[in-house]
Amino acid sequence: MGFDTIIVNGRVATATDTYSSDVAISQGKITAVGQGLPRENAGKIIDAAGKYVFPGGIDVHTHLDMPFGGDYERG
Repeated sequence: MGFDTIIVNGRVATATDTYSSDVAISQGKITAVGQGLPRENAGKIIDAAGKYVFPGGIDVHTHLDMPFGGDYERG
C-alpha cells in the first residue's frame, strides 16, 4: 500500500484527545492515522516534529467577498 503524502512525527489533535501519530493522505483524503505507517511508496513525507496536526480541521475564519478598505477581498 502506498500513500500520496504522510505527515510524520506530529502531535495529532482531535475533538477528544491529543497523541503522537502519523497521518496518511491518498487522493486528497485522510486514509490512515496511526504510528509507524508504511513510508515506502509515499509520494511525499512531511516532518511535523514539534507541531500539532489537526486531521480534518477546517479554518472557518475567512473574509470571502467582504468589504475591506473600500475594496473586496477575493479569497
